[in-house]
Amino acid sequence: MKRIFAIGTLNDIPDPAPLGTLQESYELLAQRFPQIRHSAVFESDAVPVDEDTVRFTIPLPVMKTNG
Repeated sequence: MKRIFAIGTLNDIPDPAPLGTLQESYELLAQRFPQIRHSAVFESDAVPVDEDTVRFTIPLPVMKTNG
C-alpha cells in the first residue's frame, strides 16, 4: 500500500522509504523535518485516501513562549 504524509500545512509528502517500514520512513522524514522528532505516528493513524493509498498526518508540537 502506498503511503503519503502530511505535516502541518504540507500535504502529500511522498514516502521516503516506500519499501521500508513506517518507522524507517518516519526517521527519514524527521531528518528533513526536525520539528517532528518529538511526535509519533502509528499504523492505526492511517487514513485511506483511495483504494491503494493511505495518509499519515504527523502532528506538530505546540509552540511555547516565555512571558
